[in-house]
Formats: sequence, C-alpha cells, structure tokens
Amino acid sequence: MKRIAVFLILFLLLPNLALSEEVWTLNDALSAINNAPELKLLQAQLDSAESKLKQVQSLFTTPRLTGNIGYSRGESTETYSGNTITTIIDQPSATLSLTYNLSEDSPAGTSLLSARLAYYKAKNNYINGLRSLKLKITKQFFDALFAQRQLGIAEKSLALAEKHLKIAQDQFSKRAITENSLMDAQLALKSSQLSYESAKNSLKIALLTLFNTLGIPYRDIVLREEVSYKDVEFSLEELIKEAMENNLDIKNTQYSLIEAERNHKDATKSNITLGLSGTYSVNGQSLKIGIDNQNYQLSLSYSFPLKGSSGSSSPDWAIAFTVSAPIIDGGSRNESIKQATLSLEQAKINLENTKKTVELTVRQYYNTVMQAMANIEKAQLNLQQKELLVKNQEIRLGLGLITQLDLESARIQREQALLELDKAIVDYNIALMQLNIILGKE
Repeated sequence: MKRIAVFLILFLLLPNLALSEEVWTLNDALSAINNAPELKLLQAQLDSAESKLKQVQSLFTTPRLTGNIGYSRGESTETYSGNTITTIIDQPSATLSLTYNLSEDSPAGTSLLSARLAYYKAKNNYINGLRSLKLKITKQFFDALFAQRQLGIAEKSLALAEKHLKIAQDQFSKRAITENSLMDAQLALKSSQLSYESAKNSLKIALLTLFNTLGIPYRDIVLREEVSYKDVEFSLEELIKEAMENNLDIKNTQYSLIEAERNHKDATKSNITLGLSGTYSVNGQSLKIGIDNQNYQLSLSYSFPLKGSSGSSSPDWAIAFTVSAPIIDGGSRNESIKQATLSLEQAKINLENTKKTVELTVRQYYNTVMQAMANIEKAQLNLQQKELLVKNQEIRLGLGLITQLDLESARIQREQALLELDKAIVDYNIALMQLNIILGKE
C-alpha cells in the first residue's frame, strides 16, 4: 500500500515538475553580469593599468640596489728614485650601487604621474563601462520581457481569429454571409498566424541577445518583473552643473590636460645640468656619490676588493661640481617644445569640447525624459479608454447585442494597451538611467 501511495504521489507531481520553468527577474539578469565579455575586457584593462602603476611606483619609491663582481689582472709600473717597480695586479672586486629618486620633478616622476593618471582614467572607464553594461542588460531584459508578453497577446489573437474563421465558415455554409466576408476572416487568421510567428522569433532573438551579452549559454526561461516608476523633478541648469562636476569623461580629459601640462613643463625647463659628485678611496675601497638637477636622483657606489687589499693606504678624496649644456642639438629641443605646446593646446581644446558634448547630451536626455513622461500620460489615457471599452462590451454582451468573441477582442486590446503603458514606463526609466550615467552617478 505504501508503494502504491508513493507511486500515486509521484504520478500527480510529475506533470507539474515537467512543466516547471526557470523564472528570471531583472536582478537575476544583473547578477550574471560577471560573465559578460564586455565586463571582463574592462576589468583586464583596469588590472593592466593598476599593474603598470605599481611597477612604476616601485621603480620610483624603492631604492634600487645592484651588485657587480669583477676581476682585474694586469701590471702597474711606478718609478721611485730612478728605480722602476712593476706590480702584478690580480684582484677580484665587488661593487654595490644604490640609486634613489628624490623628487617627482624627475623623469621618473613624470612616468609615475603618467601611470597614475592612466590608472585613474582606466578606473573611470571601468565605472562608466559597468554602468553602461547594466543599462544595456536592463534594456535587453525588458525587450525580452515585452517580446514574451507580445507573444502571449499574439497567441490569444490567433485563437480568436481561429474562432472567428470557424464561425464565418459556419455562417457561409448557411448562406448567412458572403464569400467576401469569409475571405476577410481567412485573411485575418493568416495575419494573426504571421504575427504569432513573428512574435516567437522576436522573443528568441531578444533572449539570445541577452544571453550573448551576459556571456552564458542560451536556455529557455520565463521573465517576470513588476514595472513601476517614480516621477522625478529636476532643474536642467542644476543637471548641467552636476555633470560638469562629476561626469567621468570630463574627469578623464582633465587628467589628460594635467599630463600635457607636465610634459610641457619638462620640455621647457632649463637644459643646463648642474652636477655635484664626490669620491673617497682607501686600500682599494672606493665610495662615489653623485646628484644632479635634471634627474633628481641620488647615486651611491661602493667598490671593495674580495681578496686582500690593493691601492694606497692613504685616503684619496675629491669633490667635483659640473655644469653641462648642449651646444648643438640639431633643433631637437625646439621641436620637443613645439610638440609639447601643441599637445597642451589640444588637451585644452579636448576638455572644452568634452564639456560642450556633455552639456548637449544632458539636454538631449532631459528632453527624452520629458517626452517619456508625456508618453506615459498618453499611454495611461489609452489604457483608460480600453478599460472603458471592456466595461461597455461586458454590458452589451449582457444585453445580447454582441458575442463573446467581441468581448475577448476588447480584452486583448486592453492587454495591448497595458503593454504599451509598461513600455512607456520602461522607456522613462531607461532615459533616467542614461541621464544618471552622464551625471556620473548610478
């Protein structure tokens, strides 16, 4: 008996299990964003910029210590009181060299600034790309959702057209209608069939597009999402001001301007090099120290013999101050200044153009939001009209003035009107998302 009971339970549950489908909401779609190829590319670009910045930072901030081992063999000849003394040199030695950057005004500091700004821009590009990808997935999700709902409406319209044709055939057989009316019913059915097939294809394409963007294999799913909106009030001038302060494209062009200004500063600075160096040696050991005003780099070098000692036991030392300047450079300095000046002017122009473009885009999206709000109001009126039509048809059906098919037709029109209202609401929400991206926020 227990086996029979279990069998009966499974028999009753299996149809429901077989018919169960995977249901997705918008949050489900957005949670799968980590697989999106676009996001992986953005992440790779950001990781590359961060890795380069860390590399340059380590070269600038960390002292560089290198070791070198050498071997010298030869003869040294000296004359004392008319006597020539020859000394055989057979000496291995080691050298330790230390370099350290003292200022970001150095060429190494320029590289550090460039890598830092490149990282900032890559980070902004990642944020912008992520927001745009979320917007893209949201649009594609609702495209698929509305295609799914349109397919449901097309299916109902097809069933209604089949009923109309069946009634028309029955009426034609009774000579109640003409052949022309019968053909109208046949054409209506054919049109409904085409609309149904088109709706099926549109849904498949919309789902494929969504899955391709997410970077995951296609599978049949059912979409569910409540459509709603909040009426937002804002000032166009305040929006433009906010965009000028927070837009990420503007920030990136500002970073480019900072880099161009630094390159121009480096190109136009004095090319006279002032150097200060010192040496100290005793018993084959020597210490060298040097610094100059171009590289802003402290260099230390210490050499010592690995076997015994060599050289004089009396210490030798020297301090040198040098001034060097190019005499003939073939005009390379002038060309460098010219290129840096042109790059600086171009960076300034790009910044101004970017600001104008952002302002224009804000105005366009502002108008889009306003138009979307007007479309919502229009769709609401259309839905109210279709709801009134359904109520009137229900009354007329009760009075026997129309058939059940006429009422079903009115209900399909109401469902279509509801779909158009939801589309208008989503268009409004999408326009707000686009506006927020330009404003530099979620």
